[in-house]
Amino acid sequence: MPGKQLSLFDVEGKEPPKPKAPTLRQFIKEQKDAKYPISSTIRLVWFPGNWDNYSLETDSFRVSIGASHPLYGILDKLVIKAFCESQTAIHVVVKDGDGTIGFGESTLYGAYVRIGNAGLKFEETSLTEN
Repeated sequence: MPGKQLSLFDVEGKEPPKPKAPTLRQFIKEQKDAKYPISSTIRLVWFPGNWDNYSLETDSFRVSIGASHPLYGILDKLVIKAFCESQTAIHVVVKDGDGTIGFGESTLYGAYVRIGNAGLKFEETSLTEN
């Protein structure tokens, strides 16, 4: 007797939870003997939507830049141009234990590509030839 074949409508499931990167404050708390500045590659940039802030997700932490933050105006005017024209990754640079941040250049080659109208994602490229 043949077994019942599985169909698209017979399977259910939910996505396993993704571990969230710590916030910038949580990251700084974990860095007891850190030597500043600390740089981390920006992997995702989320544009303002329901909340009036930019969210930057790096390899090590995530940071929210709200309308009252000094970097908000720069991001608001230059985020698409600066990120999309860059041929390398851009870093968030943590300057001190108080959470002062800035941006820095990287030697990691790649491009920031659009995620619809919601944000940008860094896609690394290889310099090796086939």
